[in-house]
Amino acid sequence: MITDTHLNVKRSLHHPDLMPSIVLADPTLTRRLIPFLTAATGMDALSHNLEALCNPAFGPMLDAVALQGIRYVKDWLPAAFREQKNLKARVYTMAASIMGAIAFEKGLGAMHAMAHAVGALFKTHHGRTVAVIMPYVLRFNRRRIRGKMAEVARFLDLPRYDATGVLQWILELRKSLGIPGTLAEMGVRDSDIPALVDRALGDANAVTNPVPLDRAGLERLFQWAVRGKTG
Repeated sequence: MITDTHLNVKRSLHHPDLMPSIVLADPTLTRRLIPFLTAATGMDALSHNLEALCNPAFGPMLDAVALQGIRYVKDWLPAAFREQKNLKARVYTMAASIMGAIAFEKGLGAMHAMAHAVGALFKTHHGRTVAVIMPYVLRFNRRRIRGKMAEVARFLDLPRYDATGVLQWILELRKSLGIPGTLAEMGVRDSDIPALVDRALGDANAVTNPVPLDRAGLERLFQWAVRGKTG
């Protein structure tokens, strides 16, 4: 499958010299991908769809794409993780990845601003880092995304049709994929937070978070992610 570059990323968020002219999305090439990378890249796809959906900008068609991308992650990422050569599962998880790349034309948010900061300082895998941070950002944004999260919960037919239901699902998914629960497990300490906040504040994705981000808010978010406070 070939997709135009303009469907994949916003030029305002990425250096234009690093933009590919085409993207070849062939799920057969991923059948030897180790579980670690399947989990990390799958959770990154989920974050793209989730953050795009939560973005307050008006984009109903992109919201619909993001919602279906989240559904594909729920239905197929666990199978792709468990069964390395399950091609159907890899087709749908790759579809979720492409859909997230389309949807985030709306912009992303704190998940990516924070993950970029952590990755820059600690050289951690981006998708794995986003997966660790994800539930803390959802909790931080809860008051602004209640309606969107209720929509996600209903569409996924979760046990609870609200933000808590989505958070519980993500925590369970993350655990089943072997993703760490905190940034502390990745080597981040409270003493690192000021430098991380400085980097995250300068990230373009911080601007489009549903709840406006300032230094105090990012410090609180990083503290939650280091210490494991999701509720």
